[in-house]
Amino acid sequence: MRKTEHQLFRCSKAWQIFRKEMLRTHPYCSFCHSNRSTRIVHHIFNCQTEEEYEDLTPSRFIVLCSQCHSYLHWIGRKKSDSTAVR
Repeated sequence: MRKTEHQLFRCSKAWQIFRKEMLRTHPYCSFCHSNRSTRIVHHIFNCQTEEEYEDLTPSRFIVLCSQCHSYLHWIGRKKSDSTAVR
């Protein structure tokens, strides 16, 4: 399987450093406020270009536990204009 541009970016040193810092400075899930061990750094906005996807401005991201991350994507599939997705 060939890695996508997003997968390659997520393997980059810049992303790894950024992710580690986000998890350090945001130790709780932004939705449920749990501190479950599995936490995900999630884009707040739907990225249309590679430049947007690779923009590591902290205000463009939130930290979520895996359960809330799954729920957020489920909402997005059910109702793409949901304010919870935005």
